[in-house]
Parts: sequence; structure tokens; C-alpha cells
Amino acid sequence: MIKKRLNKKSMKKTIKNSDETRKSIIKELKNHQIAALSRGILLPSPLCSEIASFIERNSIVEIKKRNMMDGICPHCCKAHIKNLAEAYSLAPKATEHLLSLFEGEIGHEGYYLDENTLCKVMPLIQNKFRNFAEEIKNEDCANPAFA
Repeated sequence: MIKKRLNKKSMKKTIKNSDETRKSIIKELKNHQIAALSRGILLPSPLCSEIASFIERNSIVEIKKRNMMDGICPHCCKAHIKNLAEAYSLAPKATEHLLSLFEGEIGHEGYYLDENTLCKVMPLIQNKFRNFAEEIKNEDCANPAFA
């Protein structure tokens, strides 16, 4: 009987801490979203919610967090942000802003963990299109038909 009460009590405490952590992460991301907007960078709210969810489910340890970056692998977080940026077709300036929130490399040799799932870091398609456009422009300039 006592054992069940302790489990229910600790379960309520864990849920309460989880809710507080999530609210804290979302609040911090909202602050970054407002700061970015003041510099002309638009960060969609659903994107920020997905980042907050990733941080919450991938916290390494339950510690008293000073900020959202405590207890999370910055390499994995940057890799996930990079993948989300591709999925949302985020502007390069916005992607750079989000990546600058975390120190370190993007992922671990092309991969990162999301809970127990190993994910591949997606290449930036925006850069591929930009490079492709530059190649076409250079070829057109060299082609006498376009001169």
C-alpha cells in the first residue's frame, strides 16, 4: 500500500517537473523568436514547438536547469534543428540564427540521436540549389549563344 502511494506521488512530481521544464523551454524559445524577429528573422512557432519537444524528450539527465541548453547534447540538437530547417524550408539566415544558439558541431559524424533513434543529418538542399544556380550562371556566361 505504501509503495503504491510513493509511486503515485513521485509520478505526479515527475509530471509536474516535466510540465515546468516544457514551459521553461518554450518560454526561452519564444524569447529567441522575438529577438530574431527584431533582426528581421522569422522563426515559425510550430518549428519552435518541435525544437522544444526535441529538447524535452532528449534531456540527458534530470538536473536543475539554468537554461534550455543544460542537459542536452548540443551536437544532436544542432543536427535536429538543421533537419527541421530543411523540412520547413527555412531561410538560411534563420537557420544560422537557430544553429548559433548551440555550441559545437552539427551532429556526430553525420548522425544524431532522437530518443533511441539514430537519425541521419540531412544535407542542406538550399546550398545545393544555390550552387547549381551559380553553375548555370557561369555556364551561360561562357556560352557564346548567350553573349
